[in-house]
Amino acid sequence: KVMHIVDISIIVAFLIATLYIGFSSGKKIKTFSDYAIGNRNFSDFAICCTVVATFIGGNSTMGSIGKFYDVGIVQLLAQIGELFNYIIIGAFLVKKFRNYYGCCSLGDMFFKAYGTYGKILVGSVGFAYVILIVGMQFTAMGITVNVLTHFSYLTSLFISAGIILIYTGRGGVRAVTFTDVLQFMVLILTIPILLMVVLEKIGGVNILMIQVPQTHLTISDKNFYRYLFLMIPMMLPILSPVVVQRLLMTKTEKQGTKAYYSMSCVFLFIGVISLLLGFSAKILLPDLPKGDSALLTLISQYLPTGVFGIAVIGVLAVLMSSADSALNCGSVILLNDVIIPYHKKELSESTKLKIARNASLIIGIVAIIVASKGISLFEIWILISTLWFSVILSPLYFLLFNMKIPLKGLFVSAIVGFTTCIFWNLNIKPITKIDGLFPGFFANIITVLFFYFIGGRQKVFSKEELERMRKAEQVQPRKQLSVRDLQMRNNVFLGLCLVFLQLMPLMFESSSLTHSKIVLTLMNGTMAILLIFGGSLEIFAEEKRFRWLNLITLFFCLPVTSAYLFLSSTDNGLHVLTLLFSFVVMLSSIEKKQEVPMGIACFLTAFLTMILYFTKNCHLCWPETFAWQHSFYVFGYLMVLFLLRSNLNTLQREKEQEKYRERYNMARSLSHDLISPLMAFHLLIGNKKKIELDEKESQLLKNIANEMGSYIDDFVVGGLKDQSQLKLEDLNQCVLSCIEKQSILNKNLEIQL
Repeated sequence: KVMHIVDISIIVAFLIATLYIGFSSGKKIKTFSDYAIGNRNFSDFAICCTVVATFIGGNSTMGSIGKFYDVGIVQLLAQIGELFNYIIIGAFLVKKFRNYYGCCSLGDMFFKAYGTYGKILVGSVGFAYVILIVGMQFTAMGITVNVLTHFSYLTSLFISAGIILIYTGRGGVRAVTFTDVLQFMVLILTIPILLMVVLEKIGGVNILMIQVPQTHLTISDKNFYRYLFLMIPMMLPILSPVVVQRLLMTKTEKQGTKAYYSMSCVFLFIGVISLLLGFSAKILLPDLPKGDSALLTLISQYLPTGVFGIAVIGVLAVLMSSADSALNCGSVILLNDVIIPYHKKELSESTKLKIARNASLIIGIVAIIVASKGISLFEIWILISTLWFSVILSPLYFLLFNMKIPLKGLFVSAIVGFTTCIFWNLNIKPITKIDGLFPGFFANIITVLFFYFIGGRQKVFSKEELERMRKAEQVQPRKQLSVRDLQMRNNVFLGLCLVFLQLMPLMFESSSLTHSKIVLTLMNGTMAILLIFGGSLEIFAEEKRFRWLNLITLFFCLPVTSAYLFLSSTDNGLHVLTLLFSFVVMLSSIEKKQEVPMGIACFLTAFLTMILYFTKNCHLCWPETFAWQHSFYVFGYLMVLFLLRSNLNTLQREKEQEKYRERYNMARSLSHDLISPLMAFHLLIGNKKKIELDEKESQLLKNIANEMGSYIDDFVVGGLKDQSQLKLEDLNQCVLSCIEKQSILNKNLEIQL
């Protein structure tokens, strides 16, 4: 397929945006810690995005779609295993990493238990692991760009890998994280749009499930047992260097847990879309030689101009987000775990940064060489897993559970595990057809357990050290949540809800998918992304602009979109309900100041919709049967309504609390300014013999003290209901007038206001 100028422009714009974000993120990097883990200073949303974008890679999209194409619904067992993998990390393993906060890499963790030699061992294995990972991702990117753009494989490889090398080497983990945010949003928008177009070719989900071969909807005994035994090892978190780096980047245990629970939800969402795309490819392209090419073939054959470019950047986002994370992790491992332990002198921060950036280039070049050899992706994955499972994984789990073995045992277990794997592959695999990965893994575990028990069951941290770390974590000051932060946090969830809500009717409609519907979906997605990121943009720094951004986005994504779907859809009865829901959502989620303009906007929208309905001679048609997707759609509106109401109530409470906090702080400050001279007056009254005050002068001081005291009491107790009634100049004038009433107050006194 020859690429249109529109598609080329979309792809170029995405790549330029990625480079810009990567370069701008790297400007403020001054230390190696900032380059490696960003000084653990990322928001919850950024951590969630980088975790999702890193681990939703080619295997989770192209690989899963290909497997659903080849074997059918039984592939869900493997998906469930990987889903539980992320849930286990979030529920049980995230909290185990809090003992290692401050470490920059896996090598730093091993250093705490095994010293320099242990750090070098894990650094060397981790470095080889990452090179193979990057090589595998570069290979996938080269194949993808080659198939979709018809550039040669090597040209595609150099272009895609070169862009990643530029921004990753420059910006470190900050560039990777913030480009992951962009790539995550592109992924969330483009994959569903691809599904919409493909379902439109078939006629909707219902037609898809009727036409899909029955063999793909049933599970044979042979496939069941095979994938069941595949599901069990996939549930084991392999804790690769990239996973460990993401967990070390988190500020708190809560942030890491939230990221991996979010990852589980997105993975489930992508898994459902992969199933539908795999089944769609089986219907539209029944004779593909390999299922792995199903996604790319669907994109190249069925997507119109514009949507084709969007799908290409979606696939690129999937692959780039995994490759850049591995590349950055590899540069950190090479410097921190291999070079620094061998270097006797302390390196300056600028030298470390320079070496880390050059390390990214070295790893990238080696990975490009690996990718250019055309080695099978599956074979690379087997080699990667063999290294990690048979050498590092079990000692790493021991570290997380505060157990270690003697240093000699660490090296012996690594040798035993790796040689077992090699021996099995050379002598036993030809007979059993079973790969040596897990035999090597079990040999490593048995050796580690042997040395653990004969070595006296050593601990990495003593009880006193663990208790000291727990106390240090408890006394860390918690950042007070401001109204602005609360709005931005809720906008993230609201924006994602809006994306999901507006994709539902377009995804499950059986009517023709027009360019206007695709444009509408993209505009909805863009507005939702603007809602998510708007709070961090300078143009929306003012509170007023920020509020109007929320309202305009909601108005466009809810009433306007629902009105369009009502006028353009064949089964428009459901959209009458969603239009009414939209008006309810808008009018029940705004503040009092915005009620009038929003009420007028909703009235005009309803009025214009009715005029167009009658002038176009539309007819109200209800679906013949209400399917499960209709329930999801209505439920989605209810969720948005609940979220908005909850958001509004929480904001109001937070504003009240902020008002009282401001009033309390102001009261403390002002009362201090008044109490100081008040105490001085009382001291004067108590020492009137020393300063020779007569009764008249003493009475004046008492009157002034009472006047100032009543003013303080009035403010602190709550007589002034609104701090706007109190002005500093009025308060100062009160004190000045008290002093200036009689010249006696200026005699032998120095009072500071």
